[in-house]
Amino acid sequence: MTDSAREHELHVASTGHDANPGTAKAPLRTIQRAADLARPGDVITVHEGIYRERVDPPCGGLSAERRVVFQAAPGERVDIRGSEVISQWQPHSSGVWSSVLPEALFDEENPFRVEIWGDWFWGENRLHHTADVFFDGRSLFEAEDLEAVLRPTCLEAASDPEASLCTWFAEPGDDGTRLWINLGARDPHEGVVEVTVRSACFLPTRSGVDFVTVRGFTMCHAATQWAPPTAAQPGLLGPGWSVGWIIEDNVVHHSRCSGISLGQDGRFGDNEWTRLRVKHGTQRQREVVFRAVNAGWSRQTCGSHVVRRNTIHDCEQAGIVGHLGAIFSEISGNHIYDIHVKGQFNGAEIAGIKLHAPIDTVISGNHIHHSGRGIWIDWQGQGTRISRNLLYANSSEDVFIEVSHGPCILDNNLLLSPVSVRNWSQGTAFLHNLLAGRVELERILIRYTPYHLPHSTSVAGLMTVQGGDDRWLNNIFVGPIGGEIAVASGGLIDTGDFDSDEATSTAGSPTGLSVYDGYPIPTDDWCIGLFVDEYLTHRYPSIIQGNIYAAGSQPFNRETDATVVPALGSGMILSKDETGVHLAMGPETGWPTLNCALIDGARLGTAFVPEVPFAGTDGRELRLDVDYSNRGRGNPACAGPFELLSTDPSGIRVWST
Repeated sequence: MTDSAREHELHVASTGHDANPGTAKAPLRTIQRAADLARPGDVITVHEGIYRERVDPPCGGLSAERRVVFQAAPGERVDIRGSEVISQWQPHSSGVWSSVLPEALFDEENPFRVEIWGDWFWGENRLHHTADVFFDGRSLFEAEDLEAVLRPTCLEAASDPEASLCTWFAEPGDDGTRLWINLGARDPHEGVVEVTVRSACFLPTRSGVDFVTVRGFTMCHAATQWAPPTAAQPGLLGPGWSVGWIIEDNVVHHSRCSGISLGQDGRFGDNEWTRLRVKHGTQRQREVVFRAVNAGWSRQTCGSHVVRRNTIHDCEQAGIVGHLGAIFSEISGNHIYDIHVKGQFNGAEIAGIKLHAPIDTVISGNHIHHSGRGIWIDWQGQGTRISRNLLYANSSEDVFIEVSHGPCILDNNLLLSPVSVRNWSQGTAFLHNLLAGRVELERILIRYTPYHLPHSTSVAGLMTVQGGDDRWLNNIFVGPIGGEIAVASGGLIDTGDFDSDEATSTAGSPTGLSVYDGYPIPTDDWCIGLFVDEYLTHRYPSIIQGNIYAAGSQPFNRETDATVVPALGSGMILSKDETGVHLAMGPETGWPTLNCALIDGARLGTAFVPEVPFAGTDGRELRLDVDYSNRGRGNPACAGPFELLSTDPSGIRVWST
């Protein structure tokens, strides 16, 4: 084996029985029974079928080399579902059907009784429940009342308003839960109706279930609760408060709120802002951080996870969420899309990847689109590296760095939505990226957030965000959105955002770095006066060098070596085929060659507030010597994410299927 010293293999099959020994010839029936029997070093191989259960592993491994492995049998599709099939339906009125769900159907608390709630959750003036209803795999929309099932109207906030006409409403009672559904012209007996009955598919209920691998499953239909940073953060799948999980090659979809959770387990907070209303949520979140520190939050108690090559879609809060528990982790090669597509509720925790305190966490090689926000790093983005990701068609922005003090590195990313970066932080290095959207800045002068000792969870201090202390080196800016970016059709990717209306709306807000025009540049005496009353209005100097600005993008007004390219010629085109996603772009005459010195940690220096140098997540010297495609860079290097920018109409493959 590659990731575990195999001691014992247990087999699970839909034809098995839990009284069996779990051999290949006499397999177990449930994954949970295998989990109960497993010991460090064991492998659980699950064979093809649908398993309607929640897996709650009681025992993990002892080390990265002696872990407990759960895997789908190679070449076999294994579904773990938090739902049950409902086959008995009675006509209620034209197009509307009803059924009674017995209380015995639910393994846990009835999700039709459980309201979605929590800090930073916005219900849009109505109730929502953790339950969900599916017809032939498609999620229906929860109606506010029975009348809205009988006479549904399109929800314009949904990505597919017509789909919102298929609705459900439930009334739990002493004799069961009465459920009504409207499938339009469809009869529920013509397909499969499933309802969520479990709050997770694979999630331990206790802490310290360490060193587990979960590989190759399809998991769906979990009645997950809202997951803010100030409370328990449940997901359809996750390690809980544990160390060293590997979650790889899974398909995770249709979680009511979050798909994969790397979050805290609730011991450090329980929505006190919403429940008690005596302190603001920001103060409550500071308290959560310090409770965790005092309880031993460290590399030894949680984090160091690997989440890679998963496909995550149709989750209404986040594809991957986490506070505190994602430290020292790797999130790479995941395809995340269609997050928050129903639009029935809202909140401040919605993104493809939403992490608080991802200390020394690498987010690399992910493909994120149609996800509202793409990647959102909120608080304590220290030592975080966001590298070689492809993001587009995210309606809010591709990357949001909020109230962090650095050092944080964004390098070699393709950020192609109308807003590429929302920067409400300081001490961030943006290196060799391609940005087709705007950069937006905000200074947060009233929120004190933590920073840490180098490569540690120990809190070194608290500070507000003055703005600046950023590095923008060797990037390419293209814009404004619209104009020369192709509207997708046919074999092209439908970005949904690259249209003439967007070009008009952003006409007064150009792409590029002119948003930094009011910020100082470093001088020998730039810190004079920092410790007087004017401190709270000070902007830290930023280093801006070696960038290319194309098709209307505007440089920083004191950038001495900016290169301006008037037009893109054939524009920018994203397309997809059976091999993956391709990007074609460039001036017909080719990109200008710049003598961009190779970037290393010495050139980036030290983030001002935490006084921590820019380095690798392991503390080793940083050197940006490979590009987006993992091709070695020359010295001098080319600007942008590609060391060789091609004008070939077929473009560069930027994501492989």
